[in-house]
Amino acid sequence: MVFVTVAQKGDFVFVRFDNAPSCMEDVTGYLDKIRTIYDRNKPFVIIYDATNIAILEHKYLQAQISFMREQVERTKDLMVRAAVVVNGPVMRIFLNTAVFLVQPPVCEMEVYNDLQSAKRFVGTLLNPHTKKLYPFRN
Repeated sequence: MVFVTVAQKGDFVFVRFDNAPSCMEDVTGYLDKIRTIYDRNKPFVIIYDATNIAILEHKYLQAQISFMREQVERTKDLMVRAAVVVNGPVMRIFLNTAVFLVQPPVCEMEVYNDLQSAKRFVGTLLNPHTKKLYPFRN
């Protein structure tokens, strides 16, 4: 089974977790895909659909947190807005304690229970046809 799917159109990135990783290579492969997005050196918005993910083993969670810490400055510069879609209060508590408490979000981020709300949140910054970010207004 596929652990995660990463898709990009324009400046919109969509990450869908489909289950738990079966090995560390699943996690490093995912993180390499995200690193490639950072390496474009262009601002982006992102949705993480975690409605079908299982609670990660500590070693996989630690790899994700290490990556987030390693990329914190690039995240501040490039990730404009992020949305996380979760299934219910247990996953929301997990994010707020095991992930965001250890590595707080560095961009505007919201957690939703449904994908449509997440799309509206990040979509307000995107041209609906090209999925490119509208020019920033100061």
